[in-house]
Amino acid sequence: MTKRVRCVEPKWAIEEWSPAVSAYAKALAFVRDCCGAVQKSLIPSHTMVLTLAEALSGEVNRADLNKDLERWFWASCFSQTLAQGANTQVVSDTRALRAWKATPAAVPDVVKNFKPDLEALQDARRRNEILVRAIACRLIKVGVKDWTSATQPLSGPKDPIELHHIFAEKYLANMGTDEPDIEANLTPILASTNQSLRNEPPNTVTVRTDIVRSSVEEHRVDWDLFSAAKWNEFLEDRAKTLATLMAEAVGR
Repeated sequence: MTKRVRCVEPKWAIEEWSPAVSAYAKALAFVRDCCGAVQKSLIPSHTMVLTLAEALSGEVNRADLNKDLERWFWASCFSQTLAQGANTQVVSDTRALRAWKATPAAVPDVVKNFKPDLEALQDARRRNEILVRAIACRLIKVGVKDWTSATQPLSGPKDPIELHHIFAEKYLANMGTDEPDIEANLTPILASTNQSLRNEPPNTVTVRTDIVRSSVEEHRVDWDLFSAAKWNEFLEDRAKTLATLMAEAVGR
C-alpha cells in the first residue's frame, strides 16, 4: 500500500502569500497602464512581471521610480534579455532594480547601454517574439488608433487586438517573399479590422473608405511607400522609425 505524503506549505509561504499576490497584481496593472500591455496576449514576457512585482513592493522613497521602471521595461524587452535563461536573468534584474530603487544613479546596464537593433527589426518574428510584442505595446502606449478609427486609441476598447501584417502574407507570397512575419511588417490593430484586411494588397487597402490615413501613419507606416507597394523601401524606412520609437522609450 502506497503511503500518501501530505504536502505542508512552509510558514513563510503562508505569511507572504497575500503581499506577494498584491505585488504581482500591482505589476500587472503597471504593464497595462504604463507600458501598453492592455491585453494578456500583448505582455512581452510574463517572467519579467515577477521582477516588477518585487520592485513595486514595499516602500517607495522616490517619486520618479515608475518612470525608471518603464525605461527598464522597454530596454529589457527591446534587448530581449529574457529570451533565454529567464530564471537566471530574473535574479540579476531583481538585484539591479533593487539597487536602482535605492539609488537613482545606479542605472542598470540594460538601460545605460541600450541601442536599437535595426537588423532585429528586419528579422523573423519567430526569433524575436518578445520584441514584436514590446513594439506593439509601445505603439499602444503612445496612443495609436485602429486603422478604421480617427478618434479611439487602441488602449481604450476591450475588443481583441491582434498583430496585423501591413503587407499581407498572401500578397508577399505572390511576390515571392516567404517571410511575412518580420517585425517591421507587424502592427497592432483590432482583431475585427485584421480579419477584414487579411489578404488585401496595399493598393486596395489605401483606397478603402473605412481606412483612416492619419491613423495608419501613426503606426509609423509611410503611406506613400505602402500605397506604392515598395516593400524593401518600406521595410527599411519602418525599421528606422521603430528604432527611433524604441530609443525614445528608453530615454536614449
